Amino acid sequence: MGGEAVVEAGPAGRSLGFIDDVRDGLVKGWAREAGRDAPARLTLRHAEDPPIELLADAFRPDLAAAGIGQGRHAFAIRLPAAGFDPGRLELRLADGTRLRPTPECIAAWRAANAAPDIEALLESPVTRVLHWEMTRACNLRCTYCAVSQPGYAGADMDLEDFEALVAALRARGVRTLMVNGHGETTTIPGWHRRILALAEAGFALGIISNFARLLRPEELDAMARIGSIQVSVDTHRPELLRAIRRRVDLGNILLNMTAVRARADALGLKRPDFAWSCVMSDQVAPDFADYVRFGLAAGVTAFDVCNLTRYPDLEGVAMPEHATTLPDAGLLRFAAALEEARHLTAARGVPLSSQAGLLDTLRLELARRGLPAAAAA
Repeated sequence: MGGEAVVEAGPAGRSLGFIDDVRDGLVKGWAREAGRDAPARLTLRHAEDPPIELLADAFRPDLAAAGIGQGRHAFAIRLPAAGFDPGRLELRLADGTRLRPTPECIAAWRAANAAPDIEALLESPVTRVLHWEMTRACNLRCTYCAVSQPGYAGADMDLEDFEALVAALRARGVRTLMVNGHGETTTIPGWHRRILALAEAGFALGIISNFARLLRPEELDAMARIGSIQVSVDTHRPELLRAIRRRVDLGNILLNMTAVRARADALGLKRPDFAWSCVMSDQVAPDFADYVRFGLAAGVTAFDVCNLTRYPDLEGVAMPEHATTLPDAGLLRFAAALEEARHLTAARGVPLSSQAGLLDTLRLELARRGLPAAAAA
């Protein structure tokens, strides 16, 4: 290509660079680190090839004419022509800023290759993490969940072309597969064989499961190969948990966690990390700190707090309400429990995350009622 340099404002209002041309395995462009006139260091990744470090230090008259330093910010690097796919090309500055192809580069590639989906060059060239919802069916009927609403219809994904799909994911460069969704993966007939196949294919695996029923030995074999397991547990109080989630037993959850760890030990595998996911409601909020203590004692290594979405009432059910509907004393107790939970997890180096909106809503409600805002700091 090599026409006039295209200038784009970066984070500090300075030019960063572009990919000017991608053809015949040759990648050309220019790059400049924001705020510096020194040659930019770049990392190039293509498909599953090892990353390549390069320096953008070649002179280009159009860069100098455009006032981009002294014009010594160009690069050109050749990749193996065999198997070269510009849609799986990624080029980044040392700070992680990604270089994009110019519109002229995209137009030239479209003309040369008649590729109608060349816009994919503007997207991520690979998919590193994929969330795979194999089913929307569930064996529980949690009072706060859409699955419990009249008319909800769960369905399993058609996995007839499973092997072809796995091959496509590998070609796309997927490294981590998170198996989750509205549904419960362990309700799918033969689900454990799918997991074993994915582990054999080399994917790092994660799953969200309710652990409501005791897993069979062959299922434990599969679960032991999953690196990260997030278990849906709203409270450590057995009776309350059963009332909220219905058809679940805290004892089964703890037995499954222990059995999976034991199976991993027997297979010589690293034990999976267990996280607990809690849908925060007025029913569980006040004693959240005790919930965290219980989870830490059970070996939980991360906690995730989900914001409640209020669905229409169910007949004969005490519906959970948003935690901020608690009376003043309960709201202050919830805020204090959150703060205590932060200290507990921080002391153990355990992540505690919450969905956007929960803390902001809590602060706003405290302010609206004239209650101490420091309680939600």
